Amino acid sequence: MSEQEFMEKLMNHTGPVGMANYGGMWRNRWRTNPQKCFRVLVSMEADLKEGKEVRSRGGYLADLWKRLP
Repeated sequence: MSEQEFMEKLMNHTGPVGMANYGGMWRNRWRTNPQKCFRVLVSMEADLKEGKEVRSRGGYLADLWKRLP
C-alpha cells in the first residue's frame, strides 16, 4: 500500500474533519512506520466488520496506534 492509498482509506474512515485534524499526524506516522499504520487500519476495519461500535474513528485509530506493537 502506498502513502496515497493509505491516506485515501484514512479519509474514507475519518472524513474531512478527521483529516483536517489528524491528516498531518498520520502522514508523518506513515513516513516513519508504514507497517504499523497498515496494521492499525486493518485492525480497525476488522473491528468495524465484526460490528464493533466506534463513535470517533479518528480517536479509535489513535488508540490502536498506542496499543499495537
